[in-house]
Amino acid sequence: MRLEELSTKINACLSSSTACGLCRTQCPSLECWGVESRSPRGRVALCAHLLRGDLRPSPSLSERMFSCTLCGNCDSVCPVGVGASRVIEAARGRLKEEGFLPHKYRERGTHIAREHNPYLEPHRDRFSWLPAGLSLPERAPVVYFVGCTSSYREKELARRTVELLRRMGVDFTLCADEWCCGSFLLRTGQGEVDGTRVEEMARHNLEEVRKRGARTVVVSCPGCYRAWRGDYPELGVEPDFEVLHLTQFLEREGIRAGRVEEVRVTYHDPCHLGRHMGVYEEPRRILSSLPGVELVEMPRNRENSWCCGSGGGFRAGYPEASRQVARRRLEEARETGAEILVTSCPFCLRQLKETAEAFGYALRVMDLAEFLVERCG
Repeated sequence: MRLEELSTKINACLSSSTACGLCRTQCPSLECWGVESRSPRGRVALCAHLLRGDLRPSPSLSERMFSCTLCGNCDSVCPVGVGASRVIEAARGRLKEEGFLPHKYRERGTHIAREHNPYLEPHRDRFSWLPAGLSLPERAPVVYFVGCTSSYREKELARRTVELLRRMGVDFTLCADEWCCGSFLLRTGQGEVDGTRVEEMARHNLEEVRKRGARTVVVSCPGCYRAWRGDYPELGVEPDFEVLHLTQFLEREGIRAGRVEEVRVTYHDPCHLGRHMGVYEEPRRILSSLPGVELVEMPRNRENSWCCGSGGGFRAGYPEASRQVARRRLEEARETGAEILVTSCPFCLRQLKETAEAFGYALRVMDLAEFLVERCG
């Protein structure tokens, strides 16, 4: 969506008493830097000046717009529904057009166009994590869309997910030529890179699924889930099959507990899965159904959940600040007395696990799929 299309909402926020600043109480980047221009309200005001022409694109403006996690917490508390995260995404697109896209994002975008992943890895290695000797059918009713983070950075999670699906007796396969879903590009204002448009990437993935004859696509990455269910239809690419996040699929298919062990867990809502796509209860119902599992909530949960600090390109652009945000979430988890922090996102898993290890938190961080493999037959 272009910035001009959002001008009415921008003006509604800033031209009346509704510019209340409630969003300031929920902003991770404002907490990191403490200046108004890095708050949702401040960024919306900067966008208004950009639209009016009395503010020109600049490195300073780019710094403000890209130092945001796009967690959407501001959207959930805004009384007039401005949708600051969409405004910021649109501003990033304008800055990219004007030549003010930060180098790290431009480099990753170029690599996505060429090698179909943002991790600067060769495309041929996407399925290097597959267990030796594993044979999957060419066609199946279910496709597991792995995503870039599990394929290149959280490979053990990809293996555990495959193991879980096989234990459940699911007839599934993978897309032999899976590409990046395009979420990173859309979140960083790069709808087109080196002549490659996200729409083309979406159509490629759509056709790959159709080749498998699948009726259901299961995704474990919330960023991919938002791309398939939200972004693709907005781009005119409408899947003609069911798309489910792994937690939705698991709850529907049913999980049988094999090992009963008393354990206290807390659950972290990924921003893309929760606030952006409204999936809150499925993972909680799964956890609560397991014998011996006590689920305790952090004070900020569901639509009020605190971000892990890795989304929207924030981790790539501001690694130290992203850890600061993650530490706040880990403190909240520790205060519940939980032994395990469970999430449903490979990106959240990586961010929270690495931060917990770096700062010595006595808290195990696991994805729900990993947790289930350990406890279920």
